[in-house]
Amino acid sequence: MDYFQKQAYIGVFVGITVVISLHNMIVSIFLYKVRETKISNFLKIIVNFANILRFGSVFSAHMTPHIATLPQCVSFQYMAAIGNVSIRLALTAFLLWRLKQINNKNTDKWIGIILFVIRTCLAVPQLGLQRPELQTIPENNLIVCDLNIITLRYYSITEILVEIFIDIYVIVRLILILKEANKNVASLSTNMGRPKRSIFTAVIHWNFLRLFVIFIFHAFGFADLYTLSQSLIPVTFAAKCLINIFLSYVITADAEIVRVIESKSNQGNNKRNQEKPTKIKANSLLTIDTIDSPQFLQQHEKRSSFSEWANTIIDNNDEIIEEPLSQNNWDFNNEK
Repeated sequence: MDYFQKQAYIGVFVGITVVISLHNMIVSIFLYKVRETKISNFLKIIVNFANILRFGSVFSAHMTPHIATLPQCVSFQYMAAIGNVSIRLALTAFLLWRLKQINNKNTDKWIGIILFVIRTCLAVPQLGLQRPELQTIPENNLIVCDLNIITLRYYSITEILVEIFIDIYVIVRLILILKEANKNVASLSTNMGRPKRSIFTAVIHWNFLRLFVIFIFHAFGFADLYTLSQSLIPVTFAAKCLINIFLSYVITADAEIVRVIESKSNQGNNKRNQEKPTKIKANSLLTIDTIDSPQFLQQHEKRSSFSEWANTIIDNNDEIIEEPLSQNNWDFNNEK
């Protein structure tokens, strides 16, 4: 594969990644406007916009004229650096925010703030370490941009190691939360425990899948810091584009996946309820609340979010809840 074939190959994959990220960014903007889940959707916008910056700058660098200038290379590399810093900070904030939603403990909140501040402090100096250069390709009579990653290799390795440490912390906390929930779910009533427990477990597993994708994303970050064989660059670049596309969808469709999990669980719960005959006492027929009654409005006025329900399972060690929650359509992203 000669130089121009390689450029065309990279251009196709970069173009697909940019278009998909643009689509997901528009979806995230729409969700930000129509829902009350502001923080998560704002982070989704940042992730997708950062992907557009990163791959858009790569596309621009590969599509420069035959003789590129140093100002062109500097502008493209700074675009890529801003996009890289933005997406990594947004992913860190997204994971820590999700952990706060699942288990809103004061300790986790302060640990998350400290970890995010450390990660931010490491990200800012990276913008001052960019040293792009020009590279000459004699056989094609070209002068192209060289990213010159040697100047920030060890610094970038430190950043990625901090991100991996944060990911491991989130994984450990999710495992502990899941174990604690499995222990405490026995104290809940049968009506609440089985369907809600399945939702909780499925959501935790969804978080594990998202963390796995982010781990692969970090692995490609390590690969970018070392020069690979020229014959392997098209293959690794295609894989990098695919994992970024998958990451964009995993982050953007987060709430929708949770709603699918919930709807399947509710369908199974409704089937079980239909199979069991309902016993109604004679005196209860005289005290059924109507829609206009104050009792009905009071019972159905408030809906429990997923975070509230999860905290109920995790923190309820001694109490036995005798009545199921009146919530069948919780919002995993309740962030008022």
